[in-house]
Amino acid sequence: TQQRELARLERERKRRAILESLTELGYETNEGMETALVQAGKLVVRKPGESDYAVEVVANNDLSMLQTAMVRYSDSDEMTEQQRLRDHEREEEWCADHARIREKMAARGLSAKFKMQMPAGSHPVRVVKRDQAAPAARAKAKPGQMKGA
Repeated sequence: TQQRELARLERERKRRAILESLTELGYETNEGMETALVQAGKLVVRKPGESDYAVEVVANNDLSMLQTAMVRYSDSDEMTEQQRLRDHEREEEWCADHARIREKMAARGLSAKFKMQMPAGSHPVRVVKRDQAAPAARAKAKPGQMKGA
C-alpha cells in the first residue's frame, strides 16, 4: 500500500510538472487533461488563438515516457510548398518549446532523456480533418486541479 501511494504521488508530481510547464509556455491546458495523463491518455494542447496546429502528448501509465507530435487541422489533405514550410516552422517552434519544457522539468528535479528524436521537417506533419477534431471550446482548468479527487 505504501509503495502504491508513493508511486501515485510521483505520478502526480510528474503530471503537475508537465502541465505547469506547458502552461508557463503559453499552451492551453483544458478540462479533462488533469486525469488524461494519469490514465495514460492522450492530450492535445495548443496555444491560444492557434486553430491550425496542436501538439499531441501521449504518456505511459507512470509518466516515465512521453511522446509528442505536431498535428495540423485542415479541411483538405492537399499539401502545398507553402504549407510544408509552415509545418516545418511550427515544428521548429515546438522543438524549442520542448527544450524549454525539459529545462523547467529539470528545475523541478525531473530528468528527461530522448529515446527517439526526429528533426523538424524530417517527417510530414499529421493532418487531422477539422470535422474529426475534438472541440476546442472547453473550459480552462488550472494545472494543479484534478477532477474526481
